Amino acid sequence: MSPRASRRAAKPSGETETIARVAHLLAHTGAQLPLLAAGENTFEAMRDCYTGTTAALAQKGLSRVTAPRSGVGRANRYWSSVRDLIREFQNLGWIEPGIPVPSTKEAVDGHRDRRYPLTPEGRAAADVASDRRALADLLTVAAIAHHPYLRALLATLREGPVFCPEITIGDVKQKLGSAHWGEVATGLLDRSDPLAGVEPSQVATDLQKALARRFGRHRGGLPPTEKELQEATNDALAGIALSARELRFGATTLDALKSLGKELRLIDESRYVPGHGQGNMIWLACDLEVAADGTPTAATRKTFTNHGESVARAFVDTYFELREAERDEQTRREPTALPIHPVRAGAAFKTGTAREVGDRALEALAAGSLDLGVSVRPLSARFEKPPTSEPIYSGGGTRCLLVSINRSGDDPPEDVSTEGGDR
Repeated sequence: MSPRASRRAAKPSGETETIARVAHLLAHTGAQLPLLAAGENTFEAMRDCYTGTTAALAQKGLSRVTAPRSGVGRANRYWSSVRDLIREFQNLGWIEPGIPVPSTKEAVDGHRDRRYPLTPEGRAAADVASDRRALADLLTVAAIAHHPYLRALLATLREGPVFCPEITIGDVKQKLGSAHWGEVATGLLDRSDPLAGVEPSQVATDLQKALARRFGRHRGGLPPTEKELQEATNDALAGIALSARELRFGATTLDALKSLGKELRLIDESRYVPGHGQGNMIWLACDLEVAADGTPTAATRKTFTNHGESVARAFVDTYFELREAERDEQTRREPTALPIHPVRAGAAFKTGTAREVGDRALEALAAGSLDLGVSVRPLSARFEKPPTSEPIYSGGGTRCLLVSINRSGDDPPEDVSTEGGDR
């Protein structure tokens, strides 16, 4: 079966769905299921649990507690997040289906005492909720089984990564038009996702149509802001990239799928993969089992235990590749420290793993527990600021933005001013 025929078979022709975007799904699932199994299954009890879990994540630096928006109030805090969590549990077959959830803030009072009992499958999941790895495995099985869009995305990424071209506010200010961005996007896709096979004229036409829908007459003639235009253009380009790979959803659904996929370590993404700038690269970060028609049936995460050395080698290789490129551009001074995030992204992309495995590999290299004939020093920032889309490396509890790697026998690297980040 050809790759294109396999892709068509793997994508359901009539199945559609709405993906709930639940941040930190695994943590909230692990907290909620035991309470639901114990009979504390009202909407209000779930909202209290969600609030407590969010606060606990914030204390660990993994999330942040948001203040209630104007008009929401503490009594309704996180109501929409809890609604989405209930819907996800219903989608997974863990909460009995058909039980309504509040559609608006004003409807919350009518649902506070409504109960959401677990199904037998949900009770089985609750039995392993205290074991994060076992729960993640069970959640992965359920997500693949019950989310056709997730199956379609995984099947597509198995064939090759997906690249979504992006523009900046500075690009918007130039007012170059759809024809220009059609040419640019086509060139970027040809470089980073040759499976897309798009034409500049069609990209330009699709972009024009998408922007017309987004900023139509309902705005009363009010022109979009530069930020709105940037976001709308990037959403449209993402939709074009997805459609070119025969995926039948847009940027909003993709965001929810990425959130779910990254939480389960099935996929990963970065805007900083070396050689693939001006867009967001999305790749498969797990081993898939597929049916005869190419439909994913199961997934196995790639862990540091099984892939740590190969990721570490890719990390070192990527570092020296980037350093050589920098040296070519700055012949007067050989750099000794590079930002961690592009090195880590390059290693993860090369090895088809999650960036988290790269963090573990960097920590092992720095500690000397993984010896590849190099000395590795994570360094705190001097004046650099991390990109908001990239997680900050914090091995050993120290937040570091830079890394210096020296081959055995080479001269020691120049000292870099740090504040507690040098190890």
